[in-house]
Amino acid sequence: MLAGPYTRRLPILSWQAAALLIATIALWLASIELPGPPDTGLDLSWHAALVDAYLHGRQFGSEVVFTYGPWSFLALSGYAPAALKIRLLWEILGRLAYSATVVALSAALPGMRRWVFLAAFIAVAVFFETSALAFMTVTALAWLMPRNAAPWQRALAIGWLSFFAHFKFVFCFQAATAMVITVALRCAERRFRSGLGLLLAFSAAYAGWWIAAGQNLANLPAFWRQSAEISSGYSWAMGIDPSASTLLAGLLVVALCGGFLWLLARADLPRAQRAAAVLILAASWLAAWKQGFTRADLHAVGFFVFCLLVGLALPGLFGRRRWCWQDANVAACLLGVTTLASSLLWEGPQSAWDRWLSQPRELVHLRQWRQRFADSLRSAQDAARDPALQSIVGRGTVDVLNYEQGLAILNGLNYRPRPVIQSYCAYTPALLRADWRFFQSERAPDFVVVNLATIDGHYPAQDDALALAEFARSYEVARVGANYALLRRKVPPPKTTDFARQSLAQHVPHYGDEIPVPDGNGHPVWLQAEFQPTLPGRLLAFLYHAPSLKMVVTCDDGSVKTFRVVPTTAGDGFFLRPLVENANHLAALLRGRGTTWPRTIRFELETPADAWFWRRPRVHFSALTELPLVHVDKLDELVEAHAINVRPLAAHSDVALEFVVEGDHALLYAHATSEVVLPVPPGSRRLTGGCGFLEGAYLA
Repeated sequence: MLAGPYTRRLPILSWQAAALLIATIALWLASIELPGPPDTGLDLSWHAALVDAYLHGRQFGSEVVFTYGPWSFLALSGYAPAALKIRLLWEILGRLAYSATVVALSAALPGMRRWVFLAAFIAVAVFFETSALAFMTVTALAWLMPRNAAPWQRALAIGWLSFFAHFKFVFCFQAATAMVITVALRCAERRFRSGLGLLLAFSAAYAGWWIAAGQNLANLPAFWRQSAEISSGYSWAMGIDPSASTLLAGLLVVALCGGFLWLLARADLPRAQRAAAVLILAASWLAAWKQGFTRADLHAVGFFVFCLLVGLALPGLFGRRRWCWQDANVAACLLGVTTLASSLLWEGPQSAWDRWLSQPRELVHLRQWRQRFADSLRSAQDAARDPALQSIVGRGTVDVLNYEQGLAILNGLNYRPRPVIQSYCAYTPALLRADWRFFQSERAPDFVVVNLATIDGHYPAQDDALALAEFARSYEVARVGANYALLRRKVPPPKTTDFARQSLAQHVPHYGDEIPVPDGNGHPVWLQAEFQPTLPGRLLAFLYHAPSLKMVVTCDDGSVKTFRVVPTTAGDGFFLRPLVENANHLAALLRGRGTTWPRTIRFELETPADAWFWRRPRVHFSALTELPLVHVDKLDELVEAHAINVRPLAAHSDVALEFVVEGDHALLYAHATSEVVLPVPPGSRRLTGGCGFLEGAYLA
């Protein structure tokens, strides 16, 4: 008598099980991302630096300060062969377990909503960071917060939350927020033992993953402190405005999210559960908004993808079995993605399709993939090879400024990084001083490769400004390459003291006022500028990002240069006179010379309305009296560098002349129309030399 009903239900269960198995495999294959070798570019350099940190057991919080954690290398590229085994283990087994967990989590959603959620998750699997953050949020709401969750669900939730907390600090914030709120909920329900059990289980799992990554438990407080420090400065230093259409789409999604929070706060649930759910969601949406719209270039895609996934899940988690007006969030998120680039709408599905076709073959033929990886690595090493750099550095320790760490790694050098591994991220006084103390300490590297390329139009000498000043005191020029200066640490190094300064002038100008730059009387001029935000400015920086500030420099030769100023570190100061824009300028300064001399500066707001957000700056000029300096004409320096054996009588260019040392020869860059007038020494019969066009120059 029992056979009939079970016989009728068996096909349904079988089809559903088969569909779930297919969804698991589809998500797994769409998630797999086999890594590539390092490169000298910005992103792949910090990827390679974090892989290198894992291989050498560097301690996060004391030796590494970055927005990512000790397990983040599993989701990055820029790999060394020694790290491939654990990466492949993660890609094959780890991502399979993650995919199975996502499919199991989707069981909390009713009917068709479950399948739409899984389809969306597969379609955006290429955006791993964003989809993982959405997974953490839904997991906390579906498996951690409910009092009727099964023990295996809580165990999986704690395991994944504690693991992902070591990928990125925002993941750590999300996991910790969810746990604190859930424990508070248990206490409000007077289930103290359950709350304590959750807290202890999460703490043990978090510590276990930390130790498994080769980290010392004693470094955890420093990791939390430094990660909070680097996160606190992000809004002040890294902001990029979105287009008007992207911002409007983002605000529309925010309004829909706010509407759902309002409905949830009035839902037919116990008050404590409503409050817990609202707080977890509010914290998650705030984190996603900050990640996407503080630096609203392609980062904004992450906000829309996060809200799409979470928005699909929420109505099903809280009792709505049918589609409802809150699902307009999906259309708003898709609209937001198209405002950035319509091609992005198809990037996720296309990537999933491509991986379905390619990854099974790669996994079956891993030996051939490893060979292709080795070939790619050799090509990258050949492209980056610098025999002169390798010969001089030898087995000495070396660091790289600003962000081309891949150069040291690909050349097989003994890489010893400063704490903030890329200088544009040293954007708070504490981070600036952490790098400075490193170069003053016994751990300071024997050599430093300096390429002052930077981001967002920063003044190059402001990134890691205190470290650059320390170089002028503790290092000497060993070589000037095509686009870098190689510095060698002096033996013995000078005593670790603050810089001796002589005050020259102070001003409290209005924005737009021209400020004369004083002469340093034979020493470099150090500029300190304090920018204090108003209360609305602080609120804007918390919810969005700080309005950007500009420094406009007028030089003695009449050239005008505009830079973006990082307000949080401008108070510590930076080299201003002579102007330091590239490695050649820094090498000249270390030799006691300068070639580009600012006459006046002014600070400008991006728009007049930004005056609501900033108080008037306080400007202080001082001379660094430890460092001697002489004024050298660019044309004299060409003679000293043996580029020309006679001093030109005159030189003119519509754009300011630029002097560059490349290896063992010097170049003078001039823009049309231009001329260089040379004297003819008595008895001369022949002129030898060369000229040419810069690669990429426009030729009419």
